[in-house]
Amino acid sequence: MFKKIVLLSTFASGMTGLAYQICWQRYLSFLVGSEAKSISLVIAIFLCGLATGYNFWGKRTSKVDSKKSLLKLYGAIELGIGAFAILFPLYFDVLKSFVYNSPNNFFIDLTVTIFAILLPTFLMGGTVPILTSYFPDTEEEINSGHAKIYGLNTLGAFLGIVVALFMIPELGLSLTLTLMGATNLIIGIIFFLNLQSGTIQKQNDVPQIENLFGDKMIYLLVAVTGAVSLGLEVILVRALGLAMGMSYLVFPIILGLFIIGLGLGSLSLNSIKEVKVEFLFKELAKIMLLICLIYLVIPFWPGWINSWNVRLARIDQNFFLYVLGIFVFVGIFLIPLVYSFGRILPLGYNLLNKTGKNYGEKCGNLYFANTIGTLVGSLLFGYFLFFLIDLDDIFRVCMLLMLILFCFLLKLQGLKNKLTLVPILAIIITLFIPMNRIHHQMGVFRNRSVYPLLNFSGIFKLNMQLPVRVLSFSDGPNNSTTVLEAATENGLPNRSIMTNGKSDGSTEGIEDLSTMSLAAIYPYLFNKNQGELQSAVIGLGLGITAGLLGKLDDVKRVDVLEISKTVIDAEPYFRQANYDLGLNPKIKMEEIDAFKHFANDRHQDQYDIVVSEPSNPWVIGVENLYTPEFYELVKKSMKSTGVFVQWMHLYSNKIEIIHTVFKNLTNTFSNINIYYGGFNDILLVSSNSPLNNEIERRLAKPAIKKLLGRLYVPASRDGIEMLKILNNEVVQYIGDQSEHLIHSFNFPSLTSVANKAFFMGGEIKVKDLASPYLRRQLPAHGEFTLAKSFKKMDDEILRKCLIGEVKGHSFCQNASLISIYLKSYVKAKKVKEKLEAYSVLRDTNMIDVNSKLLSAIERKILSNKKINAENLSLLFDQYLYDFDSKKATALLEKMKSVTGLPMGLAVKFAKKYQLASEHSLNVQQWLKRKH
Repeated sequence: MFKKIVLLSTFASGMTGLAYQICWQRYLSFLVGSEAKSISLVIAIFLCGLATGYNFWGKRTSKVDSKKSLLKLYGAIELGIGAFAILFPLYFDVLKSFVYNSPNNFFIDLTVTIFAILLPTFLMGGTVPILTSYFPDTEEEINSGHAKIYGLNTLGAFLGIVVALFMIPELGLSLTLTLMGATNLIIGIIFFLNLQSGTIQKQNDVPQIENLFGDKMIYLLVAVTGAVSLGLEVILVRALGLAMGMSYLVFPIILGLFIIGLGLGSLSLNSIKEVKVEFLFKELAKIMLLICLIYLVIPFWPGWINSWNVRLARIDQNFFLYVLGIFVFVGIFLIPLVYSFGRILPLGYNLLNKTGKNYGEKCGNLYFANTIGTLVGSLLFGYFLFFLIDLDDIFRVCMLLMLILFCFLLKLQGLKNKLTLVPILAIIITLFIPMNRIHHQMGVFRNRSVYPLLNFSGIFKLNMQLPVRVLSFSDGPNNSTTVLEAATENGLPNRSIMTNGKSDGSTEGIEDLSTMSLAAIYPYLFNKNQGELQSAVIGLGLGITAGLLGKLDDVKRVDVLEISKTVIDAEPYFRQANYDLGLNPKIKMEEIDAFKHFANDRHQDQYDIVVSEPSNPWVIGVENLYTPEFYELVKKSMKSTGVFVQWMHLYSNKIEIIHTVFKNLTNTFSNINIYYGGFNDILLVSSNSPLNNEIERRLAKPAIKKLLGRLYVPASRDGIEMLKILNNEVVQYIGDQSEHLIHSFNFPSLTSVANKAFFMGGEIKVKDLASPYLRRQLPAHGEFTLAKSFKKMDDEILRKCLIGEVKGHSFCQNASLISIYLKSYVKAKKVKEKLEAYSVLRDTNMIDVNSKLLSAIERKILSNKKINAENLSLLFDQYLYDFDSKKATALLEKMKSVTGLPMGLAVKFAKKYQLASEHSLNVQQWLKRKH
């Protein structure tokens, strides 16, 4: 009976261990960053703790005789792990205060990570060797018992991934740690209070499997295969990210498949009665052949996954099917490979020269060697080699290592079999086959049409050329970066940057140019500091935002915070567009996680301008930059008159995500206005002081005037005001009252919702950012003068916009619409056109309430023998949106005596009136609380 408890606790311990790793990785990303260097550091210390634990506790088992004492030791370890997990959030606050007051350097990061997780991972290293020592009742069970322990512990780790993915967004990091810690405490109590009797030492010899390797060679075997398996895991995470987009789901999919394969592979040996050394060579040969197969099919993954994606209807429920389909698809290739890897460790344990007294110690030594291999693999393949070679070359290094290991073992064992030439030749041939990385350079996961598309014609056909010229392509520790060049109608080359296959901007795309330029212009214009300005830009991209700020004579310094070295290396390709950013001594580029940069107290009260232009929220690691904790750090780093600009996209997004960003910003900043960037981008301009209204002097700067002209925006106060979407009070109300996610350091929920939004591919309209009720009830003072200014605006840019000479620009699209509606508002004869014009102009705060006009329209509608219900509904809506309850009530009364109205219309209007009254009351109450 107690053996079943041991197996169950092994499974549960594996579950909690992987859940801890995910939680601690998230916690530490706020201290040491989320770039590849920091992730590799956390993984390395995690593995280092396990390795030392395996070695220490393995030796300890040979010194314990009784089962009770051994299980009591294991119980104490589980109690220690559980207590540490529950107390970790408090401990983390202590570490945080230390880091925030320390300089940014690798030694500090290393020290913090060691203090954070080395102790619990050292304790975790006791599970397998201790339980392997306890489990066998006979000498024959020593090998099979170990396979059960290792297999179940590994499968439990898969459940840990699933649990962490669901629990963290719903319950938060601290409660997830508490629940996992409670699981360890329960296990610890059961084992600490055990009443087992008997000894664990076996007097008879342990059956040996004949081999010529020796223990040291077996340790080398599991170390090399551990390094290669970790290397392949890193490669496949990157390959899948380039195929489906580098979202938070990529790592759990690959890790989950690896864990399932390892667990099943280990458990499969339990059913084999007689293990032979030939089994090892069979598994190594299968690994080599499957590695070759995966290398050859990886180029086709983007097309195959995209074909699955676009065939699914865009409904929420299908997102799960999309992820499940990818999991199954990738599993077809990975499970057989990792299944064979999962057999290597227990096979190695079988081959070790063990006795009845030291088999637990040998288990610890074996796991120590394997974990050291994975440690080296994580650092070598996951970080250092990316500075020297690309992803496909790292894959070749893995194949080469397996080839050398296989040949060396064959020679040692003296095994001569012609079939062993098959994997050897397969590896040698594959090493000389170039990997076609066309869809790694330019991803297809954003395509919404069924393949064949974009150089993909057939299931195993790939064109070798893109429709554009590749100027640069390189894989770095953080991402893969491509620089592309295409010809344009005006003869100027259009250069774009692709990060992990996703476009992050182009030099001739007016949408990108507008967003990146206005992200610099808005904070510069609205900053009250008339002296020298210090600024920081989060995310380099093309360098246009930072380059423009650096070009302005009263900007003293620009710190560019870029997490990716390959993006920094690509900067020279864009100097024609980014104002020679790399040659400007005022601009300092730093390869660092922005959260880590602002967390350091040395930047306190430093910046006048901070611009945040990270990647999309669905991209892994980005969601930290939308938390209230990050905004507080930015606020701390800014001067009292500082202006912060947050970029956000309207495409492939959901309104609840936008409102969540509003909420987190309003918790930190008292003054937030929303402006257009490009037509599908918005810029949230935030400050804790009133924005500068005297912007004419800075608008007159030659660089600003010239650039605004290129963007077709009049260089005037009214021209800038025309780009405003929402004023401060509307944003503050939405932040306080609207439905939004709880997204914070402890509840990281944004990325999961953002990934669903990316899958759905919907687009938010500007008018949907706030309801007409809010736009009309909370207008900023003086905004109604815009319509008069617009009519008087004598500007060449405006004329070009209105005659349709310029299209696709934020200002022009907005100006053209307003011009059309202003004409309809004045001249339209049809009631519907008049009401629609009134509605749009009121929603944009271009005009004030016009009760006289609405009364005239009402008389005209009711005077017709056949009343138009659609027009009547439009009119009633305007009364409600304008909060004219008197006229709305009067119209409801008049409708009682009107014949011929559609059935139920009066009831529908009454319900609308009730909702509008409740909304009006909420707004008024909010205003009272606020003021």
